[in-house]
Amino acid sequence: MRHAGGIGLAVLLFCAFWGCSHVVPHASIGDFSDQVLEPAAARLADEKILEIQALMKAEQAPTVPLQTLASLLQELPWVGRLMNVGAASQKARLEQDLLWLETRRVPLRRELLTLFESRVEQSQDTFSFCISGVQRRYHAIEGGRFSRLPDGSLPCETTALHTLQRDASK
Repeated sequence: MRHAGGIGLAVLLFCAFWGCSHVVPHASIGDFSDQVLEPAAARLADEKILEIQALMKAEQAPTVPLQTLASLLQELPWVGRLMNVGAASQKARLEQDLLWLETRRVPLRRELLTLFESRVEQSQDTFSFCISGVQRRYHAIEGGRFSRLPDGSLPCETTALHTLQRDASK
C-alpha cells in the first residue's frame, strides 16, 4: 500500500507541474523589443529610405517640355557639351546623395528602436507603443510570442528623425 501512495504522489506532482507549464510566462520588455520593436524599426527605416530615394530621383527627372528643349539644344555642339557636363554633374550629385542616404539606414533603425522602446507601455502581458502616429497594441501569448491587438485610440505624437538630417556645415 505504501508503494501505491508514492505513485499517487508522483502522479499528483507530475500533473501539478505539467499543468503549470501551460501558463503563459510573464513577457519581458526585452522579448517584446526583440520580436516586435526591432522588426518594426527595421521595416519603417527601410520604408523611409525608399521613400526619400524615390523623391530624390523624382526631383532629378526632367519635365517633358524641358526634355524636349534639351534634345533640340543638344544638336548644337557647344551647347550639347555643356549640357552633358551639367547632366553628369547632376547625376554624380544624385549618386552621392543616394549613397549618403544608404549610410543612414542602420543609424535610423537604431534611432527608431530607441524611440519605440522609450514609448512602450506595459500592463501585465499587454504592450503598446506609438508608431507613425498610431498606438499599436500586442498581447503576449504562449511560447514568448506576441499577438497584435486592434490599434489603440490614444493619441500618439510624431517625432522628427535626426538621423536623416544632414549637418548644417555641408
